[in-house]
Formats: sequence, structure tokens, C-alpha cells
Amino acid sequence: MLYLALHSGASYVSTRQIGEMLGESPHFVAKILHQLASAGLVRSYRGPNGGIALARKPEKTSIKDIIDVMDGKRALEKCVLGNKECSSESPCAMHEDWAPIRSQILDLVKERTLAQVAGQIRMDRDSRVKSGRPPADYLRQMTL
Repeated sequence: MLYLALHSGASYVSTRQIGEMLGESPHFVAKILHQLASAGLVRSYRGPNGGIALARKPEKTSIKDIIDVMDGKRALEKCVLGNKECSSESPCAMHEDWAPIRSQILDLVKERTLAQVAGQIRMDRDSRVKSGRPPADYLRQMTL
């Protein structure tokens, strides 16, 4: 998603191009992109100029939207220790410490958009180049 947001000027990006950049097979990338397409976050186009593009503006996609598709809607609400039952009524040993942190994380990923994260990457890259440091290659360090 970040790769697509950073290349939003291009109409479509090939799964092969994304796979090469991430060091993943086109087949694996296609499986992930299928999940994102089924959720309406990306759209695909077949043919010689086909590929994948964001289905909506990056300003309209929160990081939580992406997490929900990839890890499930309640992924960030699960018990930090992995207990099936964990609530204020039946807390795990970490519940009291983890609950406010989890709340902050949820607020952050709900509010932060794909455009904001892509913009931060661009700003950092530009700042590094201006100061003579090599730009960090964030996208090669992350997964889809």
C-alpha cells in the first residue's frame, strides 16, 4: 500500500515490480493484493499496461483500514499475552498496563492515513538527500 501511495502518479504498478522491490515472489504479492482488492483498497487492471493501483485516495485510507484487512478487525484489540479471555472483568497480568497503550495505538492507526505516512517517508528521504546522507530505503525494510 505504501509503495502504491508513493507511486500514486503512475496509473498502475505491476505485481512483478512490487515483488522485486520487496524481494517477494509475484505469486505471494498477488495473494496479498487480492485480499486488499477484495476489501476495496486497491483495484487491478489486466493487460499490457495493467497492474495494481489504489482504489481510493491515500488521504481516505487509514492505517487501521489496512490492518483490518491484513490481520483482522480485532487484531489490535486482542490480549497482549494471547489469552482468549481478557477484559476489565477478567484481566490478564498485563491488562492494566496494556489497555491504555493499546488505546493510544488504536487512536493513532485510526487517525493516521496512508497519505500521511507516505508524506513522512518523502520528507525523511528529501531531508537525508539534502544533508548528504543516503536516503533510508523504508520500503525494502518492510513487508506488505
